[in-house]
Amino acid sequence: MQSLRAVGGTILMGKNTLMKRCIRLYCENNKNDAWAALVPELVGNVGLLFVKEDFAKSKEIIGEFRRPAAAKVGAVAQVSRV
Repeated sequence: MQSLRAVGGTILMGKNTLMKRCIRLYCENNKNDAWAALVPELVGNVGLLFVKEDFAKSKEIIGEFRRPAAAKVGAVAQVSRV
């Protein structure tokens, strides 16, 4: 994602438990609870996007690289194609 770096963006992906722990430790060490609101939102597959400049441009760049995931075995289709 070289083009994302060009607009000053960084994506952080990781295990939710580790990400939650890091945020909690940061809040404790810096006496700043602003980031603590993110902890309950880290559920499922989550990545954090940090941008220095225009968020809309970063969103466009991410949309260019987005690909659909394959269906898992036994999954029920949300829409019937008849």
